[in-house]
Amino acid sequence: RDFALYDVIHNSPNEDMTAFQFWQAVVASMLLQGNAYCEIHRARGRVIALDFLLPSRVKLELDDDGRLQYWYTPRKGPRREIARQDMLHIPAFSLDGRVGMSAIRYGANVFGSAMSADDAANSTFKNGLLPSVAFKVDRILRPDQRAEFREYIKEVAGALNAGKSPVLEQGITPESIGIDPVDAQLLESRTFSIEEICRWFGVPPWMVGKT
Repeated sequence: RDFALYDVIHNSPNEDMTAFQFWQAVVASMLLQGNAYCEIHRARGRVIALDFLLPSRVKLELDDDGRLQYWYTPRKGPRREIARQDMLHIPAFSLDGRVGMSAIRYGANVFGSAMSADDAANSTFKNGLLPSVAFKVDRILRPDQRAEFREYIKEVAGALNAGKSPVLEQGITPESIGIDPVDAQLLESRTFSIEEICRWFGVPPWMVGKT
């Protein structure tokens, strides 16, 4: 409590927000938008307030020396530059050590991959045995026989999905042509998005009921 910034950080960062509201906004900005920005106000060299700035209204640019410049566009009034020493910039996960990346943006591709895997799994189980097994016959089939045979295979796949043993006609031999869905880890990939989202935000999976 003897710390010079205790009142600002702990009690009242600014006249419009409580400390709880302020830090809630800061953490939310870090997690959802990758960066949190606060303008530092001083009086006689002493910090007297921290104003939270919406990340969407802050634009970062590099000057000729490669240093960051902060440009802020208020709701009313022209855009203005905020000096580096007057800006509290808290990046979240960063690839360059300067600017944070939104967890949502980082996970967009991963989440898309998980959704694609989910669709692939649904398609695989809907089609039953077809993706991993081929059937060999001992003679050349006519077009009408092939169509009839495809309908027969649907019955075989349906029997397998129902847990029943299918009956194969004489001269029909099943052969594996691919990886079994379980071996391909499609079932595991259907829960991939839960664990991955936890990774984005640094939350242990057990805290969201994933064990």
